[in-house]
This record gives sequence, structure tokens and C-alpha cells, in this order.
Amino acid sequence: MKIVGNAGIPDAAKLATYQYWALGAGTSQPPGAWIEVARVVSASRSLDLAETARLFALASMAMAGTVAPTYLTKFNVRFWRPTTAIREGDLDPNSSTEGDLAWSARAGTVEGHPSTGPVTARSARPPRPSWPGFFCNDAIPFDLTVVPGGPTRHYDSFSTAAAEAGRSRVGGGIHFEFSNQAGLVAGRSVAAEVLSGSLLLGKGPTHFAPVRADGGPISAAAASLIASARSCGRHGFVKKSATPASRARRAGNRRAHVRSGR
Repeated sequence: MKIVGNAGIPDAAKLATYQYWALGAGTSQPPGAWIEVARVVSASRSLDLAETARLFALASMAMAGTVAPTYLTKFNVRFWRPTTAIREGDLDPNSSTEGDLAWSARAGTVEGHPSTGPVTARSARPPRPSWPGFFCNDAIPFDLTVVPGGPTRHYDSFSTAAAEAGRSRVGGGIHFEFSNQAGLVAGRSVAAEVLSGSLLLGKGPTHFAPVRADGGPISAAAASLIASARSCGRHGFVKKSATPASRARRAGNRRAHVRSGR
């Protein structure tokens, strides 16, 4: 981190990537960027209104599901940011670290709240399998402009965009890599949970068949990613339709939550 996110080491590419994904005040913030991904891809895939609404709803539910663990972790663990950790490196119990009071993050800010630590992450590292899980396909290319009038970047897959978004915070010097990786894991877990039990279709396959954008079969790597996230279910790639019994169980759970006030 002392090298990767150091403002004293010029790196135009890292700075540009950080600025692209920074999405501060006056923007749609990170969740808005991922809703824009859903908008761009749904248009390019010519989804009908019902499927487009379902995609937006699943993506929004998955992102909302990351908020509580993120902020619970921030203010319960109160893990320090890289700037504080590096400047006060001689004050921690690790004899291998040295303090560097002159160190500054490439982002030009320390951030006004704690880091998420090695537990979870903010929505800059989204529940990425919401999209490959919905389409049963990670390798869908798209062009993305996250701020109106700003630069446009091309991505060959959802995972490529998610990886770049996460690394942008590391290159900016405001998150450690272990926070980034933990955030990606948490995002996959939240997305898998949402996709496995929310807005399931009553008839037919719940998610789209696994094919590439050009109509060919997906790669073994993409298949492994989707299967490991349970995005397309345990029964091959296409989730079985919701059964009357499973729908009744979910309805009973919802009624129980209402009665208990949760």
C-alpha cells in the first residue's frame, strides 16, 4: 500500500481509474453506477419491460443487502485507513512497520469514516453475481459512463468492471487490498442469497441460459464462478422454478416477520 496508493509516486492510470470510480457528492454514488450497468446491459440485450424491472429489482435488493454489514463493521471494528496506518506505523504493536508522517494517499483524502476492515466492503465492490447470475453469463461486454459527460470505459465482463472498481480504491490509497477482497466475497454471498430466493418466476426457468454474448457456450471459468456463487441454482445452470410449497414457506416467513415487528 505504501507504494501502490502513494500520492508521491505519480501514476496517471491509477489516478484516472480512482477518479472514474470515486463517485462522490453530486453523483449517483457507487450504487447508481451499478444500476447504470443494469440499464446499459438490459438495453443491449433487448429485455422486455418485465425482465428489465426484475433485473433492476434484484440488483437493487442485492446492493441494499450490503449496507448493514458494511456500516456495522465500520463503526464496530473501526479499522484504520491506510493513511493513518502508514503515518502511525511506529505506534502499532508490529515491529516490522515504520511510521511515515509524509505519506499521503493518491486520492488526496483520508476519508471521514473508518475502513471496513477485513470483513466486508462498501457498494463500490458490488454484489457482482446479480448480473452474471441473472443472465447465467459473466462475459457480457458493455460500455459504461458513470458520470454524465465523463469518460466512457469498455468492459468485457461484469467481473472485469467489479475488479477494477475494487482496485480503484486500493490505487487511490484509501482501502487495503484485503478489504477489497473481503468485499468481493461478501458481495458474491449477498447476491447469491438474493438470487436463490427472491423474485423467482412461477413458471419456466428462473434465470437465463448460460451462453456468451455471441451465442456460444460460456467458459469453464465463468461456469465455475456462477456455480460457486449459486447464482443459477444447484440443479445445473438454470434454477428450478419456485414450487407451491417453497412459495408458501416464504409467505409464512414474511407473515411471521410482520407479527414479530421485524
